[in-house]
Amino acid sequence: MFALSLLAVLGPMTTDLYLPAFPRIAADLHASPAEIQWSLSVTLVGVAVGQLLFGPISDSVGRRRPLLCAAMIHVAASAAIAVTSSVAGLLVWRLLQGLGAAGVSVLTLAIARDLFEGRRLVRVLAHLGLLSGLAPVAAPVLGSLLLNALDWRGVFLVLAGYGLLAMAGYAAALPETATGAGARPAAVKDRYRAVVTDRALLGAAVIGATMAAGVFAYVSASSFVYQGTFGFSANVYALVFAVNAAAFALGSPAAAWALKRLSPQVLLRWALGAAFVAAVVLTTSAVLHAGAVGLTFAFFGFLLAAGICMPTIQIVALEQHAMQSGTAASIFGFINFGFASIISPLSGVGGDRILTLGVLLAALGCAATLSLELLVRPELKGRAHAAAGGPSPSLEGHERV
Repeated sequence: MFALSLLAVLGPMTTDLYLPAFPRIAADLHASPAEIQWSLSVTLVGVAVGQLLFGPISDSVGRRRPLLCAAMIHVAASAAIAVTSSVAGLLVWRLLQGLGAAGVSVLTLAIARDLFEGRRLVRVLAHLGLLSGLAPVAAPVLGSLLLNALDWRGVFLVLAGYGLLAMAGYAAALPETATGAGARPAAVKDRYRAVVTDRALLGAAVIGATMAAGVFAYVSASSFVYQGTFGFSANVYALVFAVNAAAFALGSPAAAWALKRLSPQVLLRWALGAAFVAAVVLTTSAVLHAGAVGLTFAFFGFLLAAGICMPTIQIVALEQHAMQSGTAASIFGFINFGFASIISPLSGVGGDRILTLGVLLAALGCAATLSLELLVRPELKGRAHAAAGGPSPSLEGHERV
């Protein structure tokens, strides 16, 4: 579990650790703020592409070699950024850094599916989700502390060192977990066919994409809303942001607790309903100019609901794909990151950012609910009816409507 924990936070550390260094990077490389912001965008492109690359490969050759290769790419790119002298070099190496981080992330999910199943898998994914939720909060704070002692290049050397630590922890603690790799007759296209024809997985991926898009939309708009609209200082904004981010992180253990009592589809129905209500409260706050308090409660509720959804939909997506969990995790992650990167910038459209964000989150909540009702629940009910021994206790068991 410790090795998986180290791997799980590499992605958030990659995207968020260097954020406080943006002004220093711009000054050192004689670049505009917009050019430096592109370094985050190209990282997400690398993350999306890496999802599709490493997952299917790992189903053929095993998890160990692809994961170590992805980690080495990440470490090499981090070290190269530390010595780059141009914006072009920064962008190229950040692309590769995102590619490596994606390989580590998608294979961490695949390894978890290899090792665990049922309720144990729920607990493991909830634990990894908690770490992935806390890491984006802690990474900028850690980055700020590092900048008190190091320049921005040192931050990337620290990131390279962490990549080496995570790689060494995995290599020492875990053997090859995809025991059937190399002996499987299915070609890559057959594995993709098995995954993309699974309506439950595709529905879960849509739910994850809408929730991820909502979270990214909040992150991209929150500073403008709190500091621009309400005049919060940087320190007060950081405190509010941390509280809301904690809500997202707490969603994972809340999901693990709830899944002992409810089936995934019932829990998703409640969580998506709560997300929609939070979006309506946010929209109403914008129309009535209710102030920052109501706004913060709405954000907290939406992020808590999104945090509950994430480990739950991972269970739905991966449960039926033990033999192609790498491919399943890659498709799931690609849809999440791809959709979120397209939709989240819409939070900046229009003159009233709060109203725009509220309407966007409400629309995303509706889309997620439709996906649950039209794709996920019918597929899971069909599996329950087809199973000779009754519903699987890990997914379809005792649905309470």
